[in-house]
Amino acid sequence: MTVQTKSVNTEMQALAFVVGIPYYVFTKQIGRYTLLVVEGAKVKGYAEIRYSFYKATYDPRHRGKPSRVKIYLKDENVIAVIRSIQRFTSHFNN
Repeated sequence: MTVQTKSVNTEMQALAFVVGIPYYVFTKQIGRYTLLVVEGAKVKGYAEIRYSFYKATYDPRHRGKPSRVKIYLKDENVIAVIRSIQRFTSHFNN
């Protein structure tokens, strides 16, 4: 099936992400202190929700705040984010 026929929540669950806030926040733990995060937001000038995709590393010494953040995409449509996640996670599967 294509992205257009599934909801964002279903598509993200298929990629092993946990739905935090439906349609807005998705996380996937890839290490002891490292998460992949997808955040959605309504951006002025766009009809649909725009998404940012990043990797955050949380060091216990920083009391719950990320010690490192690597942004892969910012303010993109859901299709671009899902394709980026698929490319990113394909490195783990090989």
